[in-house]
Amino acid sequence: MSPAPHQELDEKLGLWVAEQHPSLEGAGLSLDGKTLCGSRDGERKGVHLLSAVVHGSGVVVAQMRVSDKTNEIPCVKPLLAELNITARGTLDVGATKRSGF
Repeated sequence: MSPAPHQELDEKLGLWVAEQHPSLEGAGLSLDGKTLCGSRDGERKGVHLLSAVVHGSGVVVAQMRVSDKTNEIPCVKPLLAELNITARGTLDVGATKRSGF
């Protein structure tokens, strides 16, 4: 299945941002999920995104929508696979479990 146009744009923008900041190599990344404010209504769950954010600068180098039918755990590998950088990372508790990776 090919990515939706907005996914492809988001991936390309993230890679471009990473390329514009050579100081990102070896930088730490935080992976964190947030539900977008105002995206929930009485019938639908809110839009939940998992983002990779560079420590210190706050630059978001990748993000993806988390399906309503899952949680952040299965999104970590695909999100990181799109990045062509070497980094250390941190995860919040929403993306951790013994067999998650």
